[in-house]
Amino acid sequence: METIFSQLTESLDQTGLVCALGPVVQPLVAPEPEPLNAPIEALIPPESLVEVTSESLVEVAPEPMADNAVAGLSPGELFPNGLGRNRPLVIQDFPIAVCWSYKSACTTTLRWFLFQNNLLANANIVHPNWPHAFWNARLDACPDYIGLWHQTLSGQHKKLVVKVIRDPALRAVSTFFYFLHLQDEYFADQWQRFLAWKISLGLGDEPTATFVQYLLHIIAARAAHSPLDMHLEPQWDPLQDPAVNVYIPVEQYSAKIRGLEQVFNLKESPLERFSASDHHHKKSENNLWPKEAAGMAIDKTHYRYLGLPTPDSFLNESTRSLIRIAYAPDYKAYSQFYA
Repeated sequence: METIFSQLTESLDQTGLVCALGPVVQPLVAPEPEPLNAPIEALIPPESLVEVTSESLVEVAPEPMADNAVAGLSPGELFPNGLGRNRPLVIQDFPIAVCWSYKSACTTTLRWFLFQNNLLANANIVHPNWPHAFWNARLDACPDYIGLWHQTLSGQHKKLVVKVIRDPALRAVSTFFYFLHLQDEYFADQWQRFLAWKISLGLGDEPTATFVQYLLHIIAARAAHSPLDMHLEPQWDPLQDPAVNVYIPVEQYSAKIRGLEQVFNLKESPLERFSASDHHHKKSENNLWPKEAAGMAIDKTHYRYLGLPTPDSFLNESTRSLIRIAYAPDYKAYSQFYA
């Protein structure tokens, strides 16, 4: 594996574009836990809290296998716990494998990947508004996909493994509004679990949520190992991140993608067009939200008369502390990007 990393680094250095891509990194080890120091007690009554420490919320990556232990093992023996939360973007003859997370430019990234592999036009015909459905159908019909990804994870394929990541605080606000917006549809089961959690704490049975309640619910659910939709899970994936060579922060997306296209002599893609999506909330000209809205009880109708708020309305010292607990693995794994 070390040979692969040195070859990638040397290749990027020779192109002069290593700065555009960022450093090729060695696979990450599991992030170390940090002490709990957020003022949760000030937000809801102490007797209502499940005892939570950051240690219980940090996932542990499996120990990497030595190169000489890979030969002769089946994908199931190599990776008995599966592929991770999401199905990465990988195709046999394409030099880049892409890991991704929900609400971290996943649709834009999938369109880019399909475009580079001459599949986007077909995806737009079959599933014009939802390329994820096209990709999932393709994988379901491809018996070799699991073996290909396992070989990529183990380093048998000399692919550059990249992962698109996003500021955990901004992603938390984004998932909160997505959760509210689709509470009766995609998130119906998760919404009912959230309401049951509210009632159990004596926080009322109204079909509303505050951002603070939302974050506390995620912390409690993760501590209790209760089901969470993948949109609400951390980005860090202990089964995939150890194989990542280059991270692409959403905040530097265009520059990093252009760097990849130049390094690997790929087609220049229309990224602005790829980022247009029906499931993205449209920016509002009139933002009537209060400057401090983290404790405001919200339902899905608030968009209609208040517009789409900025993340700043929901991010303060207390909520940032809660986000750091809820998404401790992300802050540990991606500390070079997000302090």
